[in-house]
Amino acid sequence: MKQTFAREADFQRAAKDLFDLILKPPAFHLHIPNEGKRSKWVGAELKRQGLLPGAADSLIFLPGGRIICFELKSESGRMTDGQSDFQALCEACQTPYFVVRTLAEIEHHLAACGVPTRIRAGL
Repeated sequence: MKQTFAREADFQRAAKDLFDLILKPPAFHLHIPNEGKRSKWVGAELKRQGLLPGAADSLIFLPGGRIICFELKSESGRMTDGQSDFQALCEACQTPYFVVRTLAEIEHHLAACGVPTRIRAGL
């Protein structure tokens, strides 16, 4: 079995390292820091500025305007209603969206989507 992560933050860091290693420029990775607890005021202000609850953790931007969304989950993590709603929005826009628990799953989905990479990490 491939390695899963007990904490999502650990998975986020490992995924960032993987994206940095294998994505072939000009492709790039962006993490949206939606996680964590905030005061009601801060949460309301961030929403007013455009933060979308449930937005995918990691977005991969590719040449030609393509985007791939990854929702990273720890070994026990579950999707929230907001995340399911965001997934539905992505699917309505025909934007690939994947829920993953391992680095190997990330690498598999990138390959399945035809993303050119510098190397195959072989996870």
